[in-house]
Amino acid sequence: MLSYRRVTAPAGSVLSAAELRRHLRLDEADADPAELAAAIAGAEEHLDGYDGELRHALLEQDWEAVAPGPGPCGLGEARGFLIDLAPIADVVSVEFLSGGAYQPLGAWRELYPFRRRCVALLPAAGGAWPVADPDPAAWRIRFRAGYPDAAAVPGPIRAALLLVAGDLFDNRGARQPASLADNPTLERLLARFRPSEA
Repeated sequence: MLSYRRVTAPAGSVLSAAELRRHLRLDEADADPAELAAAIAGAEEHLDGYDGELRHALLEQDWEAVAPGPGPCGLGEARGFLIDLAPIADVVSVEFLSGGAYQPLGAWRELYPFRRRCVALLPAAGGAWPVADPDPAAWRIRFRAGYPDAAAVPGPIRAALLLVAGDLFDNRGARQPASLADNPTLERLLARFRPSEA
């Protein structure tokens, strides 16, 4: 199993304050820009990255994943590495520990076994994984994940972000009426992006 670390955070936000104001039907004078920005940041952090509810990268960001060795990757008996942080924009490098130093792997195959656009890495055709030093981080994979810009983020995710950010803005107090209920639309919007397979 891979352990993940974000190397570079995304630049910018998916939502703008103007979009959230329109969603909430607020005039510019009715909303503190700092409160709108906090609601947007909270909504995006709730969904974004490996630890987010979707295990989905919203805007392009750089990641590093390490593992002791190849394992199940969603392709039957094949042993590889499943990078389960969709959508993968680019696998930058694969390295293995040999003699106490990381060595670059020259070639590998990338397959997309699931609808979420996570990627399974396998040895190059006709090849095998090299033997790495025994270490919890014997394999290191660097990759970029996320959509290239805010306009490329799928509509259902954008709509869900507006719902969550709107809820955070409207319910800024620590205590709320007991009659609040979950909006089922949120689950419907996000269902196809959730990490259900791996």
